[in-house]
Amino acid sequence: MSEWNTEFHGIGVQCSDRMIRVKNDDALAGFLSDPDTKGALLVAKYARALYEKEMGKPIAITEDSLAIEILGHVYAGTFAEIAEKFHVPVLKTVMGKIRERTDIIDCGEREVDNNRFVWDELEHMKLKNIIYTMCGRMA
Repeated sequence: MSEWNTEFHGIGVQCSDRMIRVKNDDALAGFLSDPDTKGALLVAKYARALYEKEMGKPIAITEDSLAIEILGHVYAGTFAEIAEKFHVPVLKTVMGKIRERTDIIDCGEREVDNNRFVWDELEHMKLKNIIYTMCGRMA
């Protein structure tokens, strides 16, 4: 696995065979909230290009599928972070587990990522436009 690359707006991206990892942190959140960008799509485009450069081959994940996965993880992590503030013990425990699973966004090809079908299906069902509209400038 390569080192974390932070050349793209400080966003941590790491590549390994058939896998791209993205850090879900303040750098990513800040970039996605910039009203002058189409954040997740730009991160996805950069990550795919970095993968091809480092691995010498393209990754079998579309730009839209990767962007939708990034958005799915960012929003789940944000929701969990807010819900934890209600100080309900059970809710806090569950939301803590969700946050742990969204800190690093693991994006793998279908053969190595058992969740790839979710993001691919959202793209293929023509829901990407609805998702991008709901996410507004973060898309």
